[in-house]
Amino acid sequence: MDELGIGEDIIRELDDKGRRTIKVVYGDSYEKINENAYVLGSSQECYNALLTTLFS
Repeated sequence: MDELGIGEDIIRELDDKGRRTIKVVYGDSYEKINENAYVLGSSQECYNALLTTLFS
């Protein structure tokens, strides 16, 4: 997320309103943490894996 915590505030606000959120943080490779949280590397394969997971 961001250094100021703005992203976390937005996620919390949307969650409080019953909206589904997906948290994606930068890392070395693709990893699914849970249904709503992912680590994403910079490769095209990582982006493809995320989109396949979210839209399948």
